[in-house]
Parts: sequence; structure tokens; C-alpha cells
Amino acid sequence: MTAKSRWRNTLVVGQLLLLALYPGTSAHAQTAPVGNGFVINGEDLRFIFHAIEVAQFNAAGNPLLGPGPFQVNLRTPISAACDPAGAACPSDPQQPVGLRTVDGSFNNLVPIPDQHMFGAADRLFPRLTTPNFRPAEQGTSYADKTNTNVFDSQPRIISNLIVDQSAANPAAAAAAAHPCGSGNFVCQDPAPPDADSGALFIPNITPNFGLSAPFNLMFTFFGQFFDHGLDLVPKGGSGTVIMPLQPDDPLFVPGSPTNFMAMARGQNQPGPDGILGTADDIQETLNTTTPWVDQNQTYTSHPSHQVFLRQYVMTAGKPLPDGKVLDGDHCAPRGTGIAGDDICNIGNWAQVKAQAATKLGIQLVDTDVFDCPKIVTDAYGHFKPGPRGFPQMVRPGNVLVEGDPTANAGQGVLVPGDAVRT
Repeated sequence: MTAKSRWRNTLVVGQLLLLALYPGTSAHAQTAPVGNGFVINGEDLRFIFHAIEVAQFNAAGNPLLGPGPFQVNLRTPISAACDPAGAACPSDPQQPVGLRTVDGSFNNLVPIPDQHMFGAADRLFPRLTTPNFRPAEQGTSYADKTNTNVFDSQPRIISNLIVDQSAANPAAAAAAAHPCGSGNFVCQDPAPPDADSGALFIPNITPNFGLSAPFNLMFTFFGQFFDHGLDLVPKGGSGTVIMPLQPDDPLFVPGSPTNFMAMARGQNQPGPDGILGTADDIQETLNTTTPWVDQNQTYTSHPSHQVFLRQYVMTAGKPLPDGKVLDGDHCAPRGTGIAGDDICNIGNWAQVKAQAATKLGIQLVDTDVFDCPKIVTDAYGHFKPGPRGFPQMVRPGNVLVEGDPTANAGQGVLVPGDAVRT
């Protein structure tokens, strides 16, 4: 038998063995069941339910940290490390028990030093270095603490240079003329500029010999959801930065008296006199959002704000949250097969006002979008109903004003002029 014949026979035997081990079956396209790949078992449900119990116990006015069965740190019977008969769990105030408070407080329960406000909203930005408030232009300075304008063209120039891909930008011209990575290991020939706009072509080349992934749209998403969710600086009461436009700025209009841009300075803190805009102001700024990397843009960083963004159903004439954030329009079925279980755009301001009037009994006006009225809530964004079952706004002296959908011809109760704001 030749080598060729032996190889042919071996191949035939191998094919027969494969057919014997794996008999032929007809292929059918299969649709994965809803939730496929995300399986919740009984232990998961017990953990989630216990987290809700802990949050409810805390919302009733009890401390989160303690030895009780519905407190963080001790005697939680769902943990495998605990004895259901009563033995204490290992002490760990950072274990994932309970629910996220809206303002970010109590995310860290280390008692010494007290860190329960670590990462909470409405806290001063911490400083790691000594600030340097430098001189600006036209005799102005960022060191001026009173309600003073500062003239500074540099922020606009920097912004223009970052986006300017024309030959007028020396950095762009250099990058287009020598499109190489670090060490000249990754190079290509320069390309001609765009025929219509004159924009230079700068290839997407990594700087470290082509080893790292190149820039892509993920950077945009990262900046949108990461940075925007980390901080929000209050403005107003501390002056304005006036940015004169340069003659080559795309917005510059020869002879126009408005060749400048303006941006409010970060709001300082009142000094010992308690008055904002005076010489003793403290140049520190609040962060009005929680700095945790999550979706606080969606569910807010203040429980009173979240009250207006929750979705409610009327039950026995009273508003009850249905567990969803207020939906808007452009809805489509989720695919669960449950009637009415749609996914929609998030509710816009008009829809927030409409629900507040018809279900919460509070008439919001457009200026309220900048400073919502304070509502009596727990730490988790659930309003504490008044005698008629509707949310209660807070006035000075802890005077409460309950909503009423029938007030003002069905528009709801107007926010009092002296209402406490958030």
C-alpha cells in the first residue's frame, strides 16, 4: 500500500469516527430566552431583599451602622460568614449591604475617622496642591474675590487650538507633515489637505510605537458619562470671565462691539461676614453632584430632585412610584412580552412639569428647573406623603405645603415664593 493510499484510508476512518461520535443533526436558528446569560437564583433574591430591608430600616430614622439584623456590619443572616442563631458577622463597614442614597452619603461607613460623607454631594472640592490664582489681562486677576470680572483671552485660544486642524495651527501642521509615532517606528506619507475645508489630515497613530490602541469614539463616550457625572460647579455671585476674541477667531466680526465670550466664574464661599461677593470670600467651590462614577445624571444627586424624575401611577387617588424613571416619548417594546413594558426616551422638562401638576399636585414653572423646591423625603428619593397622600414642599421654619392636583384649575399648588430650594 502506498503512502497516498494509507493517508486516504486514514482520512476515511477518521470521518466515520466523527459521524459515529457526532451524528448529524439539522441546524435550527434559536432565539435566546429573555434574560439569557443573566440568571438570578434564590441567594441573589435574598441578598437584594435584605438590602431593601436595610434601606427601609434606615429610611425610618434608624442608623445604618449597628448590631441589628437590618443594619450594616453586624448580624446579617444572609451572609455565609454569619450564624443565623445570632453570632455576629465579621466587622466590615464597607460590605455591600443596603441601597445607594441619592446624595452619595453613607457609601463609606468607616467610623474612625468618620467617612460617611465621603463622596457625598454638596461638599467642597478637596485640594491636593496650593492654589495659584494668576494675573489675567487688562489689569484683572483671578485672585480678586469680590464680584469682579476677569479678562482672559487664553481659554478661548486654547479651545480653538485644540480643534483647529488647519495650517494656521503650528501643532496641526507639524503633525500632518510628519505623521509618525514615537521613535518614528510607525510612519506614513503626509496626505494632502481637504479640498473643501483646507483641514489637514492627521492619521490616527498611537504615540508608543503602535503598541496601544488608537484613539476612537470611546474617548467621547468616556468624557460624556465619566467627567460629566463627576462634578458640577455652582456659578454666579463671583464675577465673570470675559474672553476677548482674536481677529482670526471664527466668531470674530470686524467692527462688532460683542467680539467676546463670557462665562460665570465658579461661585466662592462666603467669608466670616456671611455675605457672598465681599473681600473676605473664600475661594473654594462646592461640588453639587456625587463624584461616584455612576448615572447620577439620570437619577440626580438630591432626593428632592429625584422625586420629580420618578414615574408615578395613581392608586386610590394618590401617587405611588412604579419603580421607573419618568419615561418620555419614542417608546418601543422591551421584548419581555409583558404588556406595557416599553423602553422610551427619558422624560423631558415639559413631561416632568406635567406629571408634577397632575399626579404630585405641584405646579412647576420654568425657573424651577434651576433650583427645585425642597421636598420632604427619605435619603433614597421617596417622598413622605402629607395628610392627603401628596408630596410636601418645605418653607422656612419647617412649614410644610402639600401638593394638590385639583388646585389652580388642575395645575397644582404653586411653589411658594419663600420655599426652601435645593
